[in-house]
Amino acid sequence: MLVILVFYLFYLFLKKDQSLLELKAKYEHLKKNEDRQLEFVQQREDYEAMMVHELRSPLSVIRGSADLIKKESEKLSLQQKDSLLTQIFDSCTFLLNIVNDILDVSKIESGRFEIKKSTGNLNSVLQQCVDYYTPLAQERDIKINTEFDTSMADFKFDQDAIMHVMGNLLSNAIKFNKNKGAISVISKNKNDGYAQISVSDTGFGIPDDMKMRLFNKFVQVDNNKKVSQKGTGLGLVIAKGIVESHSGKIWIENNSPEGAVFKFTIPIKDD
Repeated sequence: MLVILVFYLFYLFLKKDQSLLELKAKYEHLKKNEDRQLEFVQQREDYEAMMVHELRSPLSVIRGSADLIKKESEKLSLQQKDSLLTQIFDSCTFLLNIVNDILDVSKIESGRFEIKKSTGNLNSVLQQCVDYYTPLAQERDIKINTEFDTSMADFKFDQDAIMHVMGNLLSNAIKFNKNKGAISVISKNKNDGYAQISVSDTGFGIPDDMKMRLFNKFVQVDNNKKVSQKGTGLGLVIAKGIVESHSGKIWIENNSPEGAVFKFTIPIKDD
């Protein structure tokens, strides 16, 4: 009888200990979720503050330039008026791009983002993007090199959308690069039904813990003020949405010996 009682007490002790472990596990899970929520809230608040700053600057330019034209129109030369109108136009374009980015992200998150495929040459699209961003790269003495796989025949993809992806990747590669740095744009026929495009730079690189998070809203690389212009932080979110809408993948790798490589794939053949 005593032995049975001892075993029963031991059983109760183990059950209690197991309950305590389960309770501890639940607490740690809730605490982890709470920490993630707090981190997300902080990221959102930081992002909103940055977005307000991004919106305020061009709006201030538009208001200041328009006010000057209104009050000093008769005193301003044609060249001065043209310069002010150019500032207004550029600021409006910047604001429109922000609005379009926000709308695109909203469509992607709600599943309403649509791609429009047409037969085209991927290398030609990539070259157009490189040509467009070359003057911006030359301002910082950054060279853009290309290596295109000519074995790829024309296939169906959304050419405007892929140009949007490349625009985000190239602008980031220039922004986060070093003066007199280099960028490489490479296309490959993977012979598995997919084309792979990579954009590499010789910049500051991306910490490992940021690589996947960069494709989320409210997340940007902490570059320790090496880059003053941050942008909206939505470019990679949109790029991911576009690539995945093509049934492709996008990811980040380290560049050797420095910098980062963004790679993405899109199918060459329709399903």
